[in-house]
Amino acid sequence: MKNIKNNLSISLVIPTYNDEKTVIQQIIKCENILKNFSDNYEIIIADDYSQDNTRKLLLENFEKRKKYKIILNNKNLGISGNVRQLYLLAKNNYIFFYSADGDWNPNDTKLMIQTLLRDNADIVIGKRNKKIGYTFYRNALSFFHKLLPLILFGVDTIDPGGIKIIKKQLAQIPLISTSQFFEAEIIIKAKQNGYKISWCSVTYKKTFYGSGHGGAISSALRALIDVFKLRFTTFLS
Repeated sequence: MKNIKNNLSISLVIPTYNDEKTVIQQIIKCENILKNFSDNYEIIIADDYSQDNTRKLLLENFEKRKKYKIILNNKNLGISGNVRQLYLLAKNNYIFFYSADGDWNPNDTKLMIQTLLRDNADIVIGKRNKKIGYTFYRNALSFFHKLLPLILFGVDTIDPGGIKIIKKQLAQIPLISTSQFFEAEIIIKAKQNGYKISWCSVTYKKTFYGSGHGGAISSALRALIDVFKLRFTTFLS
């Protein structure tokens, strides 16, 4: 394990929004697993102007800890804006995107890192085989979010909206998308350029604690626009 810990450089990035019931426990569990694999890690948390006690709890628990960087947005950037901010702030070779809203199992952090190391992958995607707690609308949205890249680009994005590990250089490439589709765009461009993409099954259960808006109709429409913008740009190039 010593050689692995010396070589793995990883940034755990976590967006938060009204996650007071889950955030501290989730982050501590993730770090306890992460530090078994790496001494060279950082944890960056960006709170997207929470209206509950999330910000207070983050500062009380992590502000003075050496490995942590806490970002408190002075306005709500939305999930895509907040995540892209985190990707740009990450300094290490790999970026591990994790959500601490309670929907994900922090024990899957270990499985994701093991898959990264085993496959020497450029991207590892956490694939939700079951999305417990999803409504029919959210399931339909997720289905088309995955289907359209397959039809238009010939790329199986696997589960673009889930937790994932991405090589830093891929997470910071220029993107057309301004919506949540940007994560699928990263996967599409990585696949088209020959990067290695792996996946592993992860646990998911909607808790309804947080206040995310990933399934809002406005967000879905922006993502749809980005799909066709990318296809049109790809066609012209």
